[in-house]
Amino acid sequence: MLPGNYYKHKNNTDVCFSLNTIKDQESSLLLRVTWFNIVNRSNVFRIDEDVIEIKKEAIQNWEQIDVSSGRIL
Repeated sequence: MLPGNYYKHKNNTDVCFSLNTIKDQESSLLLRVTWFNIVNRSNVFRIDEDVIEIKKEAIQNWEQIDVSSGRIL
């Protein structure tokens, strides 16, 4: 995961986050993110900022997304 890129959970179709900062912890990643609504790819909009924690073994459940074209990278 790299700051500035967008990610969504593989089971989610309506929101993604833009990664602002990342802190590597022993068994997880602590992320400061900005959430975006991606229901309508021609009208992507910011929802809110948040701090989330993702377990390292769950990273494979998140995929990078290109919100400008709606394509999964």
